Amino acid sequence: MGKVATMGAVRKAKELRDYFDSKGKIHIVVDATRDDVQVPPHLKGDPGLCLLLNVRMPQRIDISKEGVDSVFSFSGNPFPCHVPMEAIWAAYQPQMSLEQGLIWQEDIPAQVQRVMAAMMMQGEPDAEPEEEAPPQREETAGAKPAKGKRSKGHLRIV
Repeated sequence: MGKVATMGAVRKAKELRDYFDSKGKIHIVVDATRDDVQVPPHLKGDPGLCLLLNVRMPQRIDISKEGVDSVFSFSGNPFPCHVPMEAIWAAYQPQMSLEQGLIWQEDIPAQVQRVMAAMMMQGEPDAEPEEEAPPQREETAGAKPAKGKRSKGHLRIV
C-alpha cells in the first residue's frame, strides 16, 4: 500500500509541476539509492540520477504528490518508472546548470551533501574534499548528468 503524502510532498509536487509546465523540458535529479525508486536495475544506486521530462514526449508523464510516474526509454528500451516525490531533490533546465534550477535541500542524499560540502571547502586554505563526487548518469527519454559548471548567485532552494 502507498504512503500518505505529506504536506511537503504536496507543495513539492506543485512546485515541480509548475516548473515543468513553465519550462517544457527539465531534468529531475533523483536519489536512486532508495528502495522505493523504480528505475532499471543498472541505474539503482546512483544518488544523482538525472531523468529528462519533456512535454513533447509521446508517453504520459504523471506528476502528483505520490511522485513522478511514466514509461521512460533507456537506451531505446521502455521501462515503467516510479519516483516518489521524496526521492526527487532537484530540477533544472537542460541548458542551465543545476544551481539555476530548484533544489529541495531537505531531500538531498547525505552522500551528495558531503560531496557538496567538500566542494564548498575547496576554496578555503587547507581544506580537502572527503570523497569524490558520485557519478551521475543520464538516462531516460533523456536523463542527463548535472552540469559541472558552478554559477554563483543562481541557487534557488525551495
